[in-house]
Amino acid sequence: MAASRLDDWESSVTAYARAARYRPADELLDALLPDISDLRMLLDDRHTATSLRQTTRLIAQMAGLISLSLLKPTPIWRLGDGAAPRA
Repeated sequence: MAASRLDDWESSVTAYARAARYRPADELLDALLPDISDLRMLLDDRHTATSLRQTTRLIAQMAGLISLSLLKPTPIWRLGDGAAPRA
């Protein structure tokens, strides 16, 4: 496995982590799922111990981002007047 390929994935995961703060959860999840599937297929390739460790770490980080997107609460300003207490 080429180190540059894993470095590209590293950059992608970092970009997703930054985007997780601002992108809506459903939009982020739609972007993450195909990429984690591609990362999963990388595990079928031959690896050195270092590249296997890096690939496993990348998949774990993506899994964490997917978990965050599934658990991300809806901001209060999106709930509308129905959820806000009446004065």
